[in-house]
Amino acid sequence: MMDVKMIRLKLYQSTIWTLFMAICLSEAVKLNDQILHYEGLDYDTTHINLQHRRVARSTDSQQRVEIKFNAHGRDFHLRLKRDVNTFSKEFRVVTSQGEIPMSFEDAPMYIGELVDESGTYCHGSVREGQFEGHILIPKSQESYSVEPSSRYLEDPDFHSIIYKDEDVVLPDEPKMEDEGQGSCGVKGEIKKRMDKKLKNMRHSEADADDVTFRKKRQTIDVDKQTCSLYIQTDHTFYERHGSVSAVVTQIGQHVQSASFIYENTDFGNYRNISFAVQRMRVWTPDDIGRLTYLFGNNYIGVEKFLDLASTGNFNEYCLAYTFANRDFANGVLGLAWIASITRRSNGGLCDKQTSNGQTLNTGIVTTNNYEANVPPLISHLTFAHEIGHSFGSQHDPATDSCSPGGSIGNYIMFSHSSDGNLINNQRFSPCSVSAISTTLGTVFQEISKTNCFKSKADITFCGNGITEEGEECDCGYEEECTHSCCIPQNSDFTQVNACKLAAGVECSPTQGTCCDASTCSYKASSAQCEQSDECHGKAFCPGDSSVCPDPTPEADLTRCDGGRKLCRDGECTESVCLLQNRRECQCTDEVELCDLCCLDDRTNLCLSSYRLGLPPGQSTPLKADTGSTCGDYMGYCDGFSECRQVDEDGPLASIIRKIFYSEEPQLTDAIMAWITEFWYVPLIIGIAIIVLMILIVVLCNRVIPTDNPWDQEVEKFKKRSSVYVKLQRKRYRGSMAPGMHPTPVESHPDYTIEDRATPF
Repeated sequence: MMDVKMIRLKLYQSTIWTLFMAICLSEAVKLNDQILHYEGLDYDTTHINLQHRRVARSTDSQQRVEIKFNAHGRDFHLRLKRDVNTFSKEFRVVTSQGEIPMSFEDAPMYIGELVDESGTYCHGSVREGQFEGHILIPKSQESYSVEPSSRYLEDPDFHSIIYKDEDVVLPDEPKMEDEGQGSCGVKGEIKKRMDKKLKNMRHSEADADDVTFRKKRQTIDVDKQTCSLYIQTDHTFYERHGSVSAVVTQIGQHVQSASFIYENTDFGNYRNISFAVQRMRVWTPDDIGRLTYLFGNNYIGVEKFLDLASTGNFNEYCLAYTFANRDFANGVLGLAWIASITRRSNGGLCDKQTSNGQTLNTGIVTTNNYEANVPPLISHLTFAHEIGHSFGSQHDPATDSCSPGGSIGNYIMFSHSSDGNLINNQRFSPCSVSAISTTLGTVFQEISKTNCFKSKADITFCGNGITEEGEECDCGYEEECTHSCCIPQNSDFTQVNACKLAAGVECSPTQGTCCDASTCSYKASSAQCEQSDECHGKAFCPGDSSVCPDPTPEADLTRCDGGRKLCRDGECTESVCLLQNRRECQCTDEVELCDLCCLDDRTNLCLSSYRLGLPPGQSTPLKADTGSTCGDYMGYCDGFSECRQVDEDGPLASIIRKIFYSEEPQLTDAIMAWITEFWYVPLIIGIAIIVLMILIVVLCNRVIPTDNPWDQEVEKFKKRSSVYVKLQRKRYRGSMAPGMHPTPVESHPDYTIEDRATPF
């Protein structure tokens, strides 16, 4: 009996202690099990959004958006331009409600670089002034991902997060013999079944008649380097991102990442291979139950899912991929049919529909792994990996040259997903390069299949709402054009004079803001076309052009942004520290951590701009922008100009470090002196904790039901004894006449021989 109670007591104590330690050791900066460290970004989005709108209105595709922020101990200065290559000229988005016109505002994709840092590359999107995407710095072998904070946090103090890709890990899950964390499905028994299916399939008769493979090798068209994509997204992918526009943007980022990898890989005679989305089908939860929706079941296996994704005619496209947010068995993140170099072979790029109604230029990608959403980096590399299969590459063999592992990592076509932060993780191995080069050769020379690649000239197109080279105007399609100045494109691309000015008109609003949409003529020179701000004046139309001229800039070094910055070339970009030939820094004084501070390179002193008299006549200290880093990059300034420290280790670890590893001996001395003087306080706290644990154990012992047979017998005996005593008291209370004696217990009719037995 005592042994059972002791075991129970120890169990309760262990549980309570575990919960206590879990709470204390929670880490403040760890985002989740896959992103081990991040920093918040809270730069001014209003100014960025104004730049974005200017780019959206501009007819100049080279118009820039510039974003500046500080994170991870360094400055970032992004210079971005509109990406016109990720979506092709025939790009269409289809939902159950029909086709949805997509403008640049709906899918605001950008590419660019870091200013004054050669070789860098940035890609992503800008929504509501917030950048989401990827930043690559090859020289220092660093890469960063930027995402909305609302994707991970509730009510965050900052709008975005940024983390190093080296801080991304995949979850450690139990691995089966033939599986691994974040694995590709093209292996083991799945691969055997896929290979068998490919051998048994035949192309349709119509396709066989249409395709005549030449004995004479074809001349390689080096201008055709773009692989057109058909993309489907199932309802689980939509549920994760919440809107059609957000889904399109996410797909755009996957395609940008894949294009960057393939364009920067030398496949022999086939260079600058890129991808462009030609058509998208976005399925939503509303489609569940429709006969045309094949992915309504939430528990489809990965092989069956690929079979369903391959159902249909995708002859028009180079590849067709389906994206989902499903947790497939054994951590599978993707699956695709592998291309072959043999004549009239099935599977992979440029494949045609087979006689059973499937087209095997298909693959699938999921963004969920072991019930957790995978970071974008992992998903992007999975997409590039599966396209590698579609381009004819098997998994990298276990050789030193193609699967080196170690500190440099494995290549893209390694069978298990990598964290993506090592040198080789975003490169193809020599084995993969050789296989893909061979496959491309048989396609470009039309030995195995008809070449389905397109030239980049086919990507920019009339009807996207952007006036590009060779176009007089572009107001989109017939159903979305809002004026009569420009001839719109029609749905089947047969409009001969599309993107030309209508007869007798002077201009189109798509050429610039100085064209009056109601009269299709130039606005008068008195018409204002741009508002003034701190660094430039108003702009007025020239009277003979649609283009709004650049406004007259204010003088350089004019104060802006509340005195924190200075104007340069009409933009509010320079720090006020420049007035004394200083540069911004972070103060170390506790009361000045969120002051705007300036550094003198000669003396190496960082002082508050207020103490330096900057700007002249300032009566109160200038404060750094909300979200600016402070405390030697270990915190950020909140809305009250207080430096909030970001603690990587959590509260308990900080206390331990302060006590046992402090570099300030007076702190330890003070703690020891306090303990010596008030020794009874820790003693009382210790006793209180022990008493609390005992009370909890006793309470739990009372409340929690037991299945111990001995305890159950004791409870029955107590209840029976209690009832018997009550009955006796009832009978004796005033029920006997004087002189009468109570009936002996043994003679009582309710008493049986069993009551004499001891229940133990």
